[in-house]
Amino acid sequence: MTMQAERHLEELLQQFDLWAVSADRSDAGWESDFPQWTEMIRDAERLMSQELLSHHVLPLLGRCWALSEEDETCADWARSHLQDAHVQKLVRCLADDADWNTRWQAYDVLGSLEVLDDGTRTALEKGTTDEDPYVRRRAFLSLLRHREADVQPYILRMLADVSGYNRYVAIKAVTDANTAFLRDQAQAAAQDPEVAALLASYFSHKETIDRFEQ
Repeated sequence: MTMQAERHLEELLQQFDLWAVSADRSDAGWESDFPQWTEMIRDAERLMSQELLSHHVLPLLGRCWALSEEDETCADWARSHLQDAHVQKLVRCLADDADWNTRWQAYDVLGSLEVLDDGTRTALEKGTTDEDPYVRRRAFLSLLRHREADVQPYILRMLADVSGYNRYVAIKAVTDANTAFLRDQAQAAAQDPEVAALLASYFSHKETIDRFEQ
């Protein structure tokens, strides 16, 4: 049954590629206009529910995750089944997918766990060194959800990130509860013109909202 489902999903993905050549891509989430979209996603969900999957099916599921990233359809399914050990294992595998749209979702889903085991924390730590800046940021934010462990190394790594936006996010993660050393590092990172501009925009927007809510 699983092999049959794999072949069917592969066929649907091939049909999607043929359809996508002339598809209207003007709207975000255009992929879901594929006539067999619901069938394809249901096939992916059925396969994700299986405890034993071949290495051949992982790239197929990775593609489904990437194609559904606008609504996070596959990711949401995994998030709602994350109590199952085999689903956690699958998501950790998808964190190594070739497509960055799949990787960032996988890291975000892993961060939804109430408690991180060593394997999941290691996977998220790896995500903070990903080649894509957005993936690094999502892995970092997932780690920040779990303050039971020392998050200082993650913040320091992100404060030194090549992406100005990632450094800006790291600065916002530094609070009064963090060490003086970390606050000093954040102040140093805030001197960068790109980061300073992002912070100025953030505080201006926050001030406007605060005045509106008073």
